[in-house]
Amino acid sequence: MPHTPTLPDLPVGVVLKEVLAGLVAGNDVVLVAPPGAGKTTCVPLALLDAGWRNDRKILVLEPRRLAARAAAHRMAHLLGEQVGQTVGYRVRMDTRVGQNTVIEVVTEGILTRMLQSDPELTGVAAILFDEFHERSIHADLALALTLDVRAAVRPDLRLVVMSATLDDDRVASVLPRGTVIRSEGRAFEVETHWSDEPLPRFMEDAVVPAVRRALAETEGDILVFLPGAGEIRRVEERLAATARAQPGEWSDNTPALVIRPLHGSLSFDAQDAALQPTPPGQRKVVLATDIAETSLTIDGIRVVIDSGMRRVPVHDPGTGLTSLATRPISQASANQRRGRAGRTAPGVCYRLWTRLEESHRAPYDRPEILDADLAPLALELACWGVGDPSALTWLDAPPETAWQEAHGLLRMLEAVGGSGGATPHGRRMAGVAAHPRLAHMILAADDPWAACGVAAVLTERDRAGIRQVDLGDPRRWAGVRDAARDFASAAGCRPGPLPPEPPLGPIVALAFPERVAQRVTENEERGRGASKGGNKGAAAGSEVVFRMQNGQLVHCSTDDPLARSAFLAVASTGGAGPRSRIFLAAPLSGVDVRRLAEGSGNGSGGGSGGVELVSTLSFDPTAERVVARLEERWGALVLKSGPDPAADPMDIAHVLCEEIRSRGLHVLPWEKESRQVADRLRFLHARDPEWPDRSEETLHEWLEPHLVGMASLTDLKRVDLVQALLSGVDRQAFERRAPARIQVPSGSRIAVDWSSADGPVLAVRLQEVFGMTRTPMVDDGKVPVVLHLLSPAHRPVQVTTDLAGFWTSSYHDVRKDMRGRYPKHWWPENPLDAEPTTRTIKRNQ
Repeated sequence: MPHTPTLPDLPVGVVLKEVLAGLVAGNDVVLVAPPGAGKTTCVPLALLDAGWRNDRKILVLEPRRLAARAAAHRMAHLLGEQVGQTVGYRVRMDTRVGQNTVIEVVTEGILTRMLQSDPELTGVAAILFDEFHERSIHADLALALTLDVRAAVRPDLRLVVMSATLDDDRVASVLPRGTVIRSEGRAFEVETHWSDEPLPRFMEDAVVPAVRRALAETEGDILVFLPGAGEIRRVEERLAATARAQPGEWSDNTPALVIRPLHGSLSFDAQDAALQPTPPGQRKVVLATDIAETSLTIDGIRVVIDSGMRRVPVHDPGTGLTSLATRPISQASANQRRGRAGRTAPGVCYRLWTRLEESHRAPYDRPEILDADLAPLALELACWGVGDPSALTWLDAPPETAWQEAHGLLRMLEAVGGSGGATPHGRRMAGVAAHPRLAHMILAADDPWAACGVAAVLTERDRAGIRQVDLGDPRRWAGVRDAARDFASAAGCRPGPLPPEPPLGPIVALAFPERVAQRVTENEERGRGASKGGNKGAAAGSEVVFRMQNGQLVHCSTDDPLARSAFLAVASTGGAGPRSRIFLAAPLSGVDVRRLAEGSGNGSGGGSGGVELVSTLSFDPTAERVVARLEERWGALVLKSGPDPAADPMDIAHVLCEEIRSRGLHVLPWEKESRQVADRLRFLHARDPEWPDRSEETLHEWLEPHLVGMASLTDLKRVDLVQALLSGVDRQAFERRAPARIQVPSGSRIAVDWSSADGPVLAVRLQEVFGMTRTPMVDDGKVPVVLHLLSPAHRPVQVTTDLAGFWTSSYHDVRKDMRGRYPKHWWPENPLDAEPTTRTIKRNQ
């Protein structure tokens, strides 16, 4: 039986007795200890001699493979042993345990597999959740399942939740016997500098100068935090170019520079190289993602340069897609990163953001369960026998919308049945230890090894320097064999050559059936932009638009080799809404798509429904007519299309009417009479809402019935607009309240202009209204017309709604002016007694 070794003098040692006492009493422990306190290595080793352990194992849960391996090696070193003896680890693609292993350091997915295969956790005495503040969805799931196990069958199971920054009281509240223990740190002082300017768009423009400054101002190795492998690559290239120059280019006494990348996509050997001490005469710059934020001590680090950003997966329930987004880190994460500089000596931290920006950052990281794709979690719960997540204890419950979407995906993949329980296929999928999409793809593919290779490529992130979207690009397959073998081992299939020979499109489509995409034709694209300026779609020919089976539009550069493909199986997209871009895809043939579509309708898994026969009507902007087609569709994809001779004329009229509405009423064959009728009706509707509305908004009501039998804009010349406008109108009331013409004393019937916003206008020559004493009225005598009294040349000499007042006031000045201009016309001194006329009359005046 192993015994507790002499532990190093680390700050956590002060509270170890309190931790042990709490566990002896059967309590759960929430241990809060700053970075470098020694909790990751000292606490598990301190439990080796615990009587309650009773020769059973201690599981230590780490969020990352690198941290798990490093912790196991450190504990084994303290015991004077090799990894795989008393201390071992289990991570994806690497296991080092033996018959005598007592402490197993495992990653979160491994713990979930152990729980699923042995819900009683036979032979396990305690589980330690390390770095729980990261709140990964796997850690939340593992804690929920562990609490369920303990409540049902293992009340003796001890739990320890450890973190440097944690809402400890909240965590303790979900543990039935939770007690909080805090350890003071002993970190060295870290001098912190902030930037005067926000981080630029290309962060290497700020990072490289910061490294130069640090090399000139400080001593020791440098740890640079960057969001992902892409940024690491760009910074590494720029630093390497300078490092190849003379050391004096950095400063007069700078040692030789060693640049080490550190991220999860690297091989274990490359990761280990970044952790090794720097040889004398060299100075190391480690370019790392947040993999180096916690549970990891890199010897020699005295300086931290922090971009303040990290790459996080963001799931959009509206599209069902998950993409990586670069987001600001929380204040807690920033403190974790800064603490890396003060592990072994006083250090310096350069933050590449301003103090003002920092004050607006969230205090803690947002739990992944609130934003993540919940399909993996839903499958695990289905295999656990839980269809409703509320049956378990959560720090943050899975959001309902995302949960329902996840269950919809699992039903589509035939992983769950109608009751929500896992099907045999779903249980096999869970055993593959991959996202349900990828697990289904591997198990359903005709060539499982090829599918394992595809899964390996899809799980690689930030593949450097490859801008083409083709999944089959050989550069994408470099270094994925080990990951593919791991998938193959879990699925029970034989390895083969990589890249595989079979076409990759049908394999990708098994995982992403709703993302099978069809190239949008140029004609259709013009149609999208024809109405009211339209949706601009692709940027002036620089992009090709594809429509996915779920209806979402995605874009691809015209320069990409896959841009001319009729169909694609899209594996990865990015961007929001209509500007979403294709990042990774494989071509499909029409035969492939037909086979997938027909398979989705007969219970073979994938897709939403099968092939449907759909009658469609659309307006062709080139032919300027409604086109009726009979289409075979799979979701939003058109597999076959031909004319539909049985299209309903009323439906055609509806589409034509909608096109008129989108273009505007000016496309209709307006004439003088129809325009006046429309104006008269608009006047009456404004006065009395009981009168019908004949605007664009009600076009389908008053015009559409008169379009039956028409299909094109040319056909519109046959529309009788007067009949359409007056359909259903009381003609007598219409003529009485809004007459088309008004008779004046000369006997003329003058057309009323109803188009003015000021009211109906009667433009009449002044001589024709001699003797008229009152202004004409409309709307049953409620509204006076606006009289435009005209000269013989038909120019207004007076505008009035008070004709009687005009005769007694302004007329005499008008008469004087008109006599001088038009001497041959009659301008009586007393217009009320004069005879109205339409003729030119020379009289003695």
